Amino acid sequence: RRISLEGVGLAAWRLRDLGELPLMPPLTALGLSRDEIRALCQTLLDSLRHQGAVAGLEYVNLKDEIFEPRLGPIYARKHGADAKKKILSWMPTRGRNARSDYFGRLLAALGADPAKADDFLGGVFDALTHPTAVTAAWFDRTIDPVLGELLRLDPRMFEARLVSEAVGVWRCMVGRAGSSEDVRGVCPTYRCTGSLEPWVPADEHDDDHYRTIYRQLVPIPLSAMEHTAQWSTERAAEIQQDFIDGRVNVLSCTTTFEYGFDALGI
Repeated sequence: RRISLEGVGLAAWRLRDLGELPLMPPLTALGLSRDEIRALCQTLLDSLRHQGAVAGLEYVNLKDEIFEPRLGPIYARKHGADAKKKILSWMPTRGRNARSDYFGRLLAALGADPAKADDFLGGVFDALTHPTAVTAAWFDRTIDPVLGELLRLDPRMFEARLVSEAVGVWRCMVGRAGSSEDVRGVCPTYRCTGSLEPWVPADEHDDDHYRTIYRQLVPIPLSAMEHTAQWSTERAAEIQQDFIDGRVNVLSCTTTFEYGFDALGI
């Protein structure tokens, strides 16, 4: 994840703004502004995206090996993780998870009791997923007769933003991980004690290898052909000429050497 376009700070993902968020008086009572509550919700839901709890678009096979190591479909619900059935729990099953850990550190930054993180976390889930809430459109819902209601983020609800001077991101001063949202400088990375600072990648003298590749490497189409002795002389000559003329720019060649034991002195 750290070497993706998002990871190196060139792009930022977020769920589409659908209007006013559901009212969350407990968060307002903590002193959080409307924009901070919006950023908080985006950060919490982004943790589900990172864990793979996103529905597939039509014709997308979430079991394909390209999605390894998190083969889908992966679901989420408020309580009760089930690794075998690939179900995540919004609330920690035991101890703390990334969401409750982040919320606890945010409460501490606000001068509130970190031990109440799970209470606030559960309330945010209920508010965002309520069927009458505008934010219900962010979720793809599945009703299982045994497992109950299972949720995934709807991929059509995401939008990408290119990072620029006008649209920046934040980066942790300790772990250097990037974040598209900021609430009181608290880093959303699990158990990180660092704080976030505004950040935009340098345009010049950038020492990040992958960011430099993404910015400077010119993409070209590849047309590959196998060059093998199984081709006729005429066909092999055609492929060679296509390679010379640039119509084919990748040749796959295999050469087999055969030795007799006598020739090797064995």
